[in-house]
Amino acid sequence: MLGKHAWNTVQMPINVCDYHYRSFVHQVVPEANKRQIAVIGMKSLGGGSDHKGRLVAEKVCTVEEARRYSLSQPIASLVVGIDSMDVLKQDIANARAFKPMAETELKAFVERVKPVASDGRHERFKSTQVFDGPYHQKQHGFTPG
Repeated sequence: MLGKHAWNTVQMPINVCDYHYRSFVHQVVPEANKRQIAVIGMKSLGGGSDHKGRLVAEKVCTVEEARRYSLSQPIASLVVGIDSMDVLKQDIANARAFKPMAETELKAFVERVKPVASDGRHERFKSTQVFDGPYHQKQHGFTPG
């Protein structure tokens, strides 16, 4: 897809679980950077409809660890959800305190979460069409008609 269009930016989930399962960080980000396409990260807390972040709610990691991991990747920007003043203050504090993870720290962190990250349980959108809208489900033959 990157080669079919002249992209300026691409947006994709960048989180610690991605590291182990059908990884954007390994497969797409390097190619985007090579083509000088800015990567906008999202879903650093793993998404989830409860606005708490799947990775944090399921105790994969803390908010601080999740944000720091994502910001340590070769991305241009990270979109974060802000649904309250407390969350805004938390995100500002994380940004002000940010220091990229050292290589040894990053390796230890991804290894720590590997048991719950490598099977895709936190990234079901990568292996099911349930998250596609009706138009794309029909386009790919997943719905009648």
